[in-house]
Amino acid sequence: MATELPQPGVEVIQEFTAAAPTVVQPTLVPFITGVAKEIIEATNTDGTINSDAKQGPYDQLPQVISQSSFPSPRGNITEVDVEEATVRAFLLSGGSLDELPRDPGESFLTSVNRAKKASIRTQEEGAGFDLDGKTLVLAIDQAAPLDTSNDIVVTFVETSGDLTSQEVADQINAVVGKTVATLDGAGATSRVQITSPTFGATSSVTVRSGGSANTDLALSVTAEQRVEASGFRAQDDTDNDTVAPYIEFFRGNVLEDNAVISWPTGAASTDPELGQVDDAGVFTEALTAAVTFTGGGSIDLKVGDYFFADGVRVSSGEVERVE
Repeated sequence: MATELPQPGVEVIQEFTAAAPTVVQPTLVPFITGVAKEIIEATNTDGTINSDAKQGPYDQLPQVISQSSFPSPRGNITEVDVEEATVRAFLLSGGSLDELPRDPGESFLTSVNRAKKASIRTQEEGAGFDLDGKTLVLAIDQAAPLDTSNDIVVTFVETSGDLTSQEVADQINAVVGKTVATLDGAGATSRVQITSPTFGATSSVTVRSGGSANTDLALSVTAEQRVEASGFRAQDDTDNDTVAPYIEFFRGNVLEDNAVISWPTGAASTDPELGQVDDAGVFTEALTAAVTFTGGGSIDLKVGDYFFADGVRVSSGEVERVE
């Protein structure tokens, strides 16, 4: 067999070279997934109220706070899910922050707003009031009926004939220094209505007897007239001090010469009207409806309940006995 000879003029060379690669660091931002929870504490680390945790004021009426109304520092409450079991409610009252228990919780049984203002109306204007130089003596919110130290004396002045109801009211307000006299009605049938600026059992309007303007206004000349308004008050426990552990609802009163009388009703245009004004401005010549605390009463109180007035817990105490 013949031997193969290499092709002349052809040379094959193979060379191996070690590579030196360049390593490039990634520039992508790391992406980490997981559960993120926002915790809003009621107070800051220094004990002050966390403004981000505030929901709003409480007015002693039934209140429902939906999730959309929950505090949301980032304004994204519609994008989060609230874990209801972790929600804690607090009430800031009188400078004290109290947590409201849940499961079981506590709440106000009811709210009662029957506090009124004392008010007295004159007779109707008719042809006008002849009051030039005559006086009306008033006491507004005077706690002690017989105390005359804060009486207000109004001396009427006529500049062009008899006074209208509006002119009488304006002159009373100017002397009192605040608006206590307004008009009920208009024109010849209008009356001057003198109303305490205060709601509750401390509200009163007293017209002293003997004022020379009393006859023209159809107010009593011989007897002192006084209206006391309704509201909650401390019940006198007859121990010669100004405090008491008992609370009662006072329905209001009409007094003549410091004696309680049946509530009168002004039947004619020449009669005065003595009444109470509620928070809607309604004038009523009658006692306010009673509030009771037992059985099926207006407020079925139980031992251990708290009593709040104007949003403040009374004396930081609790109900110990209901009668």
